[in-house]
Amino acid sequence: MTTLHEKEKPFTSGEEEQFEQLIESTPTVIPIADINPKAQIAVPIGRQVPLAGIGSLDLLFLDDTGTLLIVECKLVQNPEQRREVVAQLQEYASFITSRWNASRILEIADEHAKQTGLISWFHLFKNAYKMAKISQDAQIEEKTIKRRIERNHLRGPILIVAANRFEERALVLVDYLRRNKFEI
Repeated sequence: MTTLHEKEKPFTSGEEEQFEQLIESTPTVIPIADINPKAQIAVPIGRQVPLAGIGSLDLLFLDDTGTLLIVECKLVQNPEQRREVVAQLQEYASFITSRWNASRILEIADEHAKQTGLISWFHLFKNAYKMAKISQDAQIEEKTIKRRIERNHLRGPILIVAANRFEERALVLVDYLRRNKFEI
């Protein structure tokens, strides 16, 4: 697993965009094997993705099991980190599950791929497989990932809070939610 080294000084207010860029450009900081043991890789497929009427999610990832991951970036200085982020993530997940289908997910992924200079969403996976040194035999085919998205998107996305540092109270809240079967 790749980890980001802690900065000498924590991010300050207004630097969430920089934090998002850091995670997007270093997707291996998301410990996908710990989060979804069936997945080999997760690739960023969207940044500041608008959700009609409720806001924009910071980062959207897709793993090779066809599961979406919503990454909400928070700074310790942002008091919203503890409570409001949980409600925010739930609202995003319910929106995606009820209003998106596999075609919409792939449309968003295609838009993101083109913004990064790639031909299609699947090239995001090809590049990630190459960077992770995953053998050709172990790589998942495009049509298989599409089928997996169709099957898995109704289960809902995995919710991730990325923070430059976690306060003790935030960790207690996350631990409570996980013990009570609310994955975050």
